[in-house]
Amino acid sequence: MQEPQWTVRVVLESPGRVEAELVADRLWSFGARAVLEEPSTGGDPEAVAALVAGFESEAAAFGAVDGIGRGQVEAVADDGWADRWRDHARAVRVGRVVILPAWLDDPPGLEVAPPLAPRPDEVRVSIDPGRAFGSGMHPTTRLVLAEVERLVRPGASVLDVGCGSGVLAVSAARLGAARVVGVDIDPEARRATAENAERNHVAVTVGDQVDPEEHFDLVLANLLAPTLRELSHVLRRAVAPHGALVLSGLLHGQWPTVRGKDYEDWGVDVLDRLEGWDAVTLARLAPLRSPAPPPGRDA
Repeated sequence: MQEPQWTVRVVLESPGRVEAELVADRLWSFGARAVLEEPSTGGDPEAVAALVAGFESEAAAFGAVDGIGRGQVEAVADDGWADRWRDHARAVRVGRVVILPAWLDDPPGLEVAPPLAPRPDEVRVSIDPGRAFGSGMHPTTRLVLAEVERLVRPGASVLDVGCGSGVLAVSAARLGAARVVGVDIDPEARRATAENAERNHVAVTVGDQVDPEEHFDLVLANLLAPTLRELSHVLRRAVAPHGALVLSGLLHGQWPTVRGKDYEDWGVDVLDRLEGWDAVTLARLAPLRSPAPPPGRDA
C-alpha cells in the first residue's frame, strides 16, 4: 500500500502576488518539497487564492503550520500533484541569459518573461529543479541572475550559498566562471544542482558548507532576511578582497534592518527591485588587509 503524502493548504488573506510569494517562501523554509498555487476565481489570472505545499512527513507538515501560524494539514493518496506546475512552466530571460525548463525541448516561440527579442550572444541554461527550489521564475532569482550576468567575467570564481536547483551557479559557469561552488543544506538541492551542472556540461562543485579558507570574486546569497543576518560572517568572509556580494530574498523595506551592523562596512553598489522584492550588491569600502605580523617577526 502506498504511503500517504502530506500537504499544507494556506488560504491567503488577499490575492496579491506579494503575499503569495512571502507565504511560499515561508513554506519552503519549513521544508516544503513543492508549493503549488490555487488561482483565485475572481477572473484575474495572476491572482492566487491559496497555496498548497507538500511535505515528506506528517510531523514536517504540522511543524510548518505551527511556524506559519495558519494552514490545514491533509493526507493525499499520491504526490502527482507536486509536478503539475511543470505544465505551466515557461522560459525566463534575464539579459542574455535564458533559463529553459529541461522537460521542454523547444518552448513554443521561446515564450520568455519578459518577451524580448533573441540576442546573438544569448546563453541558454537548461534547468530541472526536481524537488529543490528554483525554476528561475521567482523575482529574487531573476534579480540575482541580472547581477550574475553583469558581473561574471571569464575566469572568475563564484560561490552560491543556498544554491537550490543551481540556476545561479550553473548560469555563472555557462557565462565563463572558471570555478563555481554551490552550497546548500538540503540534499535534494545538492543533487539537483549537480544534475543541472551535468545537463549543461559545466563544472559546479557542490557541498553542504562554505570552506572558510576559500575566497571568491562573486558571492551570491538568495535567502530570507533572517538567514542573511545569521550567515553574515560566513558570507563576508568568503568574498575576495576586490570581490562583490549579492544578497537577495529581501522584501522591499527589509534591507536597512538586515544591514544593521552586519554589513555596515560595505558600500551599496546596486539596489534593485522587482515585484516587491529587493536585491543588494555590496562591495567592500576598503580592500581586505593582511593581519599585522606578530611582534619580533619580519613583516
